[in-house]
Amino acid sequence: MEPEQLSASPASLSGAAAELHDLAHDLKPGVFDLFLLDEAGEPRSHPDVDAAMRTFGEFARDQYQDVAALLVALSTRVSAAAGGYRDADLAAAAELTTLLATATYVPSSGRPD
Repeated sequence: MEPEQLSASPASLSGAAAELHDLAHDLKPGVFDLFLLDEAGEPRSHPDVDAAMRTFGEFARDQYQDVAALLVALSTRVSAAAGGYRDADLAAAAELTTLLATATYVPSSGRPD
């Protein structure tokens, strides 16, 4: 069994970065609004229920912020990697173009020993 070969293309990396960014953006409507806790707090609910809801709500909001920040950071890193691959590809293409444009063909009979 042969090991899998890893490959990357700037276009696929750019697409992945865009998807990560879009996913972070799409999470926005699901963020827990802490003002809801004020509406459900005392005297509308028991103090223990109010405390449990507040603990859960603050935890949920913190988790949302962590996930959104992580997705945006990953998107940035993947986008930078795509730029690096693109720059490397352009540099290699430029070197090959220079070699092909400046090289002179010398038949084997005309080459020095």
